[in-house]
Amino acid sequence: MQALVNRAIREFICATYGATAWRDVAREAGHDPAKYDAMLVYEPDCVKELLAAASSVLGKPEQVILEDVGTFLVSGTASGVARRLLRFTGPTFLEFLLSLDELPERVRLALPELEVPPIEVMQTDDGQIGLHCGAGCPGVTDLLAGLVRAMADDYGALVTVERVGPFRTDGSGQLLLSLHDPSFSQDRGFKLAEGFS
Repeated sequence: MQALVNRAIREFICATYGATAWRDVAREAGHDPAKYDAMLVYEPDCVKELLAAASSVLGKPEQVILEDVGTFLVSGTASGVARRLLRFTGPTFLEFLLSLDELPERVRLALPELEVPPIEVMQTDDGQIGLHCGAGCPGVTDLLAGLVRAMADDYGALVTVERVGPFRTDGSGQLLLSLHDPSFSQDRGFKLAEGFS
């Protein structure tokens, strides 16, 4: 999981701030700016070092950077693969949310060697939805917050996402979502074969 987060951070910084900013971040972290392979295993501190360097170079808190990376995975990548995979989980934003606990297992079907932290979905009596992300990768809860916000926009839903509790270095954490209007704006639509030729 660390390798995918590292790679997502790199792609986000390159696309948003440019290749020079990425080189500055990688050098500050003590990493080789040219080498990030999603299939390699990295030390747990690798993500922490990269986030600390990105925060220093970009002048933004780590949590904000991670949320931006989560948004970028859905709406900023050229291929749109993450968006298609996530949209496949349900025709409505609520169904998408309620199926997030199945996401780690679905990822494992495609990439057995990838360890995705467990996600627990809870509905409260007042209609809110809690997402609890298990430990496993620094910052994954904040990345999930950005991803959920981007998917809400994709579905046309109006939602607020609030982090519950402190920032934890092991990546675990909880988000509380309030779905205010499932049809607030135009749904972008979805076709499974979109983007393929």
